[in-house]
Amino acid sequence: MGNCICVPSGKIRSKLQALKHVPHTVRSLFEELAGEKGFLDVDDVQRILDSQGIGSSPAQTRQLIAKWEKAAAHDHPHLHLKRPHADAPEGREQLDLAGFYALLLDADVNAVHDVSKVTHDMSLPLSHYYWYTSHNSYLSGNQLTSDSSAAPIVDALGRGCRVIELDVWPDGNNIKVVHGMTLCKPAPVTDLLMAIKEHAFVASEYPVVLTIENHLPPVLQQLLAQLLRDILGDQLFLPPSDTNAPLLSPADLVRRFVISDKPISETEEGVKGAKKAANDAVPNADDFLQEGELDETEGTADVGRTQGAAVAGSAVPEAAGAHDPSPPAETAEAVLSATVSNEAVPEYDDSFSSLIYIPCLKPNEYVGAFKGSGRVTMANIGEPAFEKLAKSGPTLLTKFARTNVIRVYPYGLRFDSSNLDPTLAWAHGAQLAAINMQGYGRHLWLQHGLFSANGGCGYVQKPDFFFPPGAVEGGPGAEFDPSAKRPVKTTLRVRIISGRDTHKRFDALKPPDFFVRVAIYGVPADKKKIHTKTHKNTKHPIWEKEEFHFPLTVPELALLAIEVRESDTLQRDDFACQTCLPVAELRAGLRAIAMKDKKGNVIPDGRAKLLVDVSFLDAREQTGGGLRILETASLGRNGAEGSGRGLVDVPID
Repeated sequence: MGNCICVPSGKIRSKLQALKHVPHTVRSLFEELAGEKGFLDVDDVQRILDSQGIGSSPAQTRQLIAKWEKAAAHDHPHLHLKRPHADAPEGREQLDLAGFYALLLDADVNAVHDVSKVTHDMSLPLSHYYWYTSHNSYLSGNQLTSDSSAAPIVDALGRGCRVIELDVWPDGNNIKVVHGMTLCKPAPVTDLLMAIKEHAFVASEYPVVLTIENHLPPVLQQLLAQLLRDILGDQLFLPPSDTNAPLLSPADLVRRFVISDKPISETEEGVKGAKKAANDAVPNADDFLQEGELDETEGTADVGRTQGAAVAGSAVPEAAGAHDPSPPAETAEAVLSATVSNEAVPEYDDSFSSLIYIPCLKPNEYVGAFKGSGRVTMANIGEPAFEKLAKSGPTLLTKFARTNVIRVYPYGLRFDSSNLDPTLAWAHGAQLAAINMQGYGRHLWLQHGLFSANGGCGYVQKPDFFFPPGAVEGGPGAEFDPSAKRPVKTTLRVRIISGRDTHKRFDALKPPDFFVRVAIYGVPADKKKIHTKTHKNTKHPIWEKEEFHFPLTVPELALLAIEVRESDTLQRDDFACQTCLPVAELRAGLRAIAMKDKKGNVIPDGRAKLLVDVSFLDAREQTGGGLRILETASLGRNGAEGSGRGLVDVPID
């Protein structure tokens, strides 16, 4: 008798092929949970949901099982049971391996980060929070030629953004909003205020701060004040008479609009613009062409000078947005005094100034304010100046921000609406890192990531270490210095288990080659990035054998950034999807992540997902051994690991 080769039937081959798309981690866990039954019944699924911290009634669990069975039938038809198991009681739903995999990948139920609830104390002064802040909120694109409109403001508010910036200029007897000294097209201020009124509290009930960059003569300031009162109505917050009182809390200002004003004359250029505006003439870019060294005021002078050069035929510099990444160390007072103006501030109309709750400082006022006392104020600091201050006087910044507010805005030559690194601002206690929401890139994703915390309400409580009681410089309660050396407080352990459907065709002739970039952003000592291996020729890659460790000295400020990319040997790797998550709110265990596009929007129909395994190790634990799967432990608000019960241990192959 000759040799016989058994060839699997078509159904068996299809089932074996489908099994390749199910990670070993998932198969092993399912076998542990299902036991000899070979399936999970309603009681089993209920226990799983309970262990994940997900409240669900039996009726709701049955509905979820039906949902996961439908998803399994679509994704893995050859693994999915066609009918209830013979041993299952009549009318009792059950979940097979494919359905269990669908359960784990359900980012609505099994998310690594719960964004459904406000969990922070919202009764503290506003200075105790980071504020979700947009920069030039009205611009639809770049800083030189794009349109001004309500659309980007509506989008920002829909994401939970709480700080909207409006640059107001004369338009005859009316007021327009436009990025001054550029070719950007203006929009009527009334249109923008009406859009803000309509959409302000759709995503969050907490206060919206309108930062006004005022280029108006007194008569138009009166008009602006009247428009604010008429359009915003009773929701416009009127400041109390006691100007030295601490800032109110987000809870005190629910569904209210707060006005903050940026003086129009931080520099000589600003004063020139104001003088022309007072004569009802729109400032001309040519006024700035004779000025000397580029200053660090917000945009107007920088862009105006460059725009004037463009009008004269000069090319925009190729390295727009670039500047010395390592400025020389200077004293804090020297940096703050570098842009002092000797000219007086133009006259303000009382009807407008009486609406300002948080006044902004001019550079020559920083030094005195940073030394303490006086009215609560907002310090507007340009990106380069802030970088210098972070090196020369980091604790000066963190101390000032305990009771006052710091706003950091992008370098004036970021014409393409690229962004500053917001983590530098947050690490030094700055509440507002002004981000161009119409742009994209990692710095924008970090902003989205931080403010997905606390239920996405737009305010995230700063860690307690920024507010040491009775702090003494150099002592146990000293001001927080993000550059100081510290011991590792915890280690974040991450495994990227598998990926699903990125909704993009990269190569016409073959399936994609995916890899994942995993990074931590936070204080300098904690920053780290790692890549997985490239998983070739598949839309459903599995990386479960790779485990990454991130030692964290300040986990409260850490953000976990994950990017999926398609490897390309001949050119730059293609972007597939991304997400950014606050480490302090990660839920440990085997969890799902709904991935996002470049703009920070969840991929349509939520099918681009990663399955990840997350856990935390304290300084005493070793890094070897098995991984606990399905547990509810998380880091917590101020770095203390929460408690959770593990369901089962699964070894790493």
